[in-house]
Formats: sequence, structure tokens, C-alpha cells
Amino acid sequence: KAKLLVMSWKNSLGFDFMGASGNTQTFGIGARLDSDYGNKIRNYDFYLSYNNTTKKDQKIVDETKLGLEYDSRFFEQLSWYSKTDLENDKLEEIDIRATSALGLKYSWIENTRYKLAVRSGLAFRFEEYGLSNAENVDALAMDFGLEYSHKIKDLLSLQSDITFIPSLEKFSDFLISKDTALVIPLDKESNWNLRAGLDGTYNSTPVKNKEELDLKYYMRIVYRLN
Repeated sequence: KAKLLVMSWKNSLGFDFMGASGNTQTFGIGARLDSDYGNKIRNYDFYLSYNNTTKKDQKIVDETKLGLEYDSRFFEQLSWYSKTDLENDKLEEIDIRATSALGLKYSWIENTRYKLAVRSGLAFRFEEYGLSNAENVDALAMDFGLEYSHKIKDLLSLQSDITFIPSLEKFSDFLISKDTALVIPLDKESNWNLRAGLDGTYNSTPVKNKEELDLKYYMRIVYRLN
């Protein structure tokens, strides 16, 4: 039981090779840092990612994301969580997109091969655009999420994280974000992984002349630092 209470770090650094469709159709590179500190009872999760792409000496993708999440289990499979996600996307003319949420998480399935958790909470959504004719977003919302992982084989697993954030005032005004990927260890005893996936955002109310769906596919080489 004492081992369950020991807090430990898990860190990883990844480099992306990706393509995109929606507001842009091209290829690019990126980097992502993930840090996790916790035990079986509580957990802190941090990520920072940056994607940049140029085409014919013109920058067409310049996106930075930062996220922080804390969850603490207080009763069997039930936890409370708090999370904040920040984004700057010059292609979509988003100076800052900030979403903060507080709620409950239920770990539905937990075994050696499957993990499934669902969450629900109250959120606050803020978006500030770099266009003078675009109206900023400042509203209360709901936060619904699904976290799923499946160890298909010893050298193959599936990981998915989906978030749905509808406005409380107008349910048709919502934001969906997802990251689904296959993870392949390059060697059983190696700290290197290959992650191939889809990462995207669907905004039901984008600014003028921008598409609702911004979808990226990527190949990421990940090195575990611990």
C-alpha cells in the first residue's frame, strides 16, 4: 500500500512529422513535451506543444498549446479534476483560446489491457481573436470528456482523448478536440516509441473565412526521459 502513495515523475519528449487538412493542406514538423507527476491517488499532468510549417517561405502553421490537469481520487473509481488548456493559433487568427474546467471523473474500466474514464464538469471558455471584425468568446460551458487506452498487443496500443465543450447559453456553439493514436514501442527494452495519430479541433462557430474543422495527422517519435 505504501508504494501506491509514492509520487513519481514520468516525462517524455516527442518530435512530429505531420500533415494537415482543413484550413491548410501541407506538411510540417513539431515538438511536444509531456510531464506527469503522481501516484495511484492523485496526479498532475502537464504538456507543451509547438507546431510550425512554412510553404514557399511563407509561414502557414504557427500553433502553440499548453495544458495543465490535476485529478484526485476520493472514492473508489471516482475522482475530481481541474484542468486548463491554452492555445495560440495564428492561422486561425486566435490570439488566445483558454478553457478551464472543474468536475468529476469516473474510471469505468481499469485493468492490464483496457482503461476507460469519463468526465463531466463546468467550464469557462475564452477566445480572443486577432481580427477587428471578430467577436471574442467569453462564456460558461460544460466539459465532457472520454479517455481510452487499449493494449492490443505487447508492441501495439491505442490511445484516445476526446473533449466536448458546449456553451451553456447556446448548445449549438461548441468546441470538440480529439487526439487518437496508435503507439508502437520500437523495442521492448527501449525508451523510444512511435506514435501515429490524428489530432484535431472542431469549432462550430469559427471566424469568417475559416473552416470549422482543423485536423492534423502526425508521426511522432517519442523518447521517455525517466
